[in-house]
Amino acid sequence: MALTACGSCHTGARTWRGPGPRARVLEVAGQRSPAAMEASSESESEAGPGTQRPGTGTVSAAVREHLRKLCLREFPCGAGSWNKSRFLPQTWRTWRELVPREEDVVSPGEETVEALLGLVRSPQSPWALLNDSNSEDSFLRELAIRNPLMIRDAFFYSYFRSLRMVDKEVTLVDKDLLKFLKLEELVLSANRIKEVEAANLPPTLKVLELYGNEISSMECLCAHPPPRLQHLGLGHNKLLGPSESLHITADHWPNLVSLDLGFNDLTDLQSMLASLRTLRHLRLLVLQGNPLALVPYYRGLTVDSLAQLCVLDDITVSPNEKHLFRGLSLNADLLAQEAQFVVTIGNVRGLLDTSLLDPEPGPEGPFITYSYYVTYDFVKDEEGEANEYTDVLAEVRPGLSPGVWGPLCRLNCFVDSGKSF
Repeated sequence: MALTACGSCHTGARTWRGPGPRARVLEVAGQRSPAAMEASSESESEAGPGTQRPGTGTVSAAVREHLRKLCLREFPCGAGSWNKSRFLPQTWRTWRELVPREEDVVSPGEETVEALLGLVRSPQSPWALLNDSNSEDSFLRELAIRNPLMIRDAFFYSYFRSLRMVDKEVTLVDKDLLKFLKLEELVLSANRIKEVEAANLPPTLKVLELYGNEISSMECLCAHPPPRLQHLGLGHNKLLGPSESLHITADHWPNLVSLDLGFNDLTDLQSMLASLRTLRHLRLLVLQGNPLALVPYYRGLTVDSLAQLCVLDDITVSPNEKHLFRGLSLNADLLAQEAQFVVTIGNVRGLLDTSLLDPEPGPEGPFITYSYYVTYDFVKDEEGEANEYTDVLAEVRPGLSPGVWGPLCRLNCFVDSGKSF
C-alpha cells in the first residue's frame, strides 16, 4: 500500500502516470523496526489516524495500520520527555526558559533535533526504517521530529493525493475514504474486492485502479461515479456478459481517457464498441484476454470504430493501421460471430515410428503420410457463469458424462506425423 501525492500506477506491464509534479509515497512495511516493536503509544486519544487500532479488510484500516507502524508519536518522533520544552506554551515557561540561548543547548534529559534525526537516519540505528520503506516514510518521520504538532488527522487527510494498496487483502472500500479531501489516485490492485460502493469514492478521483480483484459487475461503480475520473482499471476481474457494456458510457464516465477491461469474460464485441463510441476522450483501451478479442476482425473493427483511439492492448494504433481498416465498422453486421484461435502442438509422444514399418520409397513413390486426428474437449458451464477454462482435456474420453461435465465445445485438428514415404 502506498500513499502518494503523485506518481505512477503500475498494473502488470501497464503504467498510468498520475497527476502532479512531486511524488509523496508512503509504502507499507512488512514489520515494525526492532525499537518500534517494543514501544507503545503515550496517548491513544490524541494520536490521530496513525495510532488507532486497525479493523479488518477495509481501506481505512490498512491506512491506519501503516501509519501506526511508522510510530510517528513515539520516541524519537513525536513530543515527549525527550523534547517537551520545545513545545511548552509561553505561559508555562519559567523566566529562565525564556532567556535566549544557543540552539544546541537543551534542557537536561532532552535531545536536540539533530540528535533525534540522526536516530532515524542512521541505518545502524534501532529506530531506522525497514529496507522496503521509501522517501515519504522518511519525510513523515522527520516531520514528526521537527514539528510533531502537525501530525494530526487534518494533516493526513489533506496532504495525500494518492493512495496505493497492493496485495493487502482489502475487501471493502469504506466511507472513511471520503476524509481524503484531495485524493486524486486510488490503486487497490491484487486485493479481494468483490464490489465497490461508488458513494464511498472521493469526488476528486482522477485515477481508479482495481486490477486483479473479484468484481463481477460494473453496476456498483455507476451509482455515483467520480465525475473527474480519467483512468479506470478493471483488468483481471470477473466481469461477465454483454450487459456490462451498458455501464461503459459517457453518461457515467464523461472524462475517461484510459480504460482497462482486459482478461475478463466479456463476450459481445459490437455492443462493447457501441458503448465505447460515446467516450469522446478515450485514448487508451485494453480488451485483450476477453472472449470478444478472439474474433479474427477484433483489432481492425475496434480501430475503425474508435477513431480517436491511440493505443489498443498496449500497442500504438498507427496511421497505416487506421487506413487499412477504414470502413470495416460500416459492415460490422456482416462479420461472422465466430472465434478464431490457433492451437500449437510442440511435441507428440507415444506414436509408433512408421519408418520401421514402411520401406524406403523409390524416386516415383509410393509416398505415404500418416496423419492423426486429435480432439480437444473444452468444458462449458451450463449456467453461463464466469469460467476460468484452465483445464483442457487433451484426449477424447468416450465415457465422459455430459450430465457431469456439461455440454462440450469441441475443437478438431489434424496432426501430421512429419514423416513421408
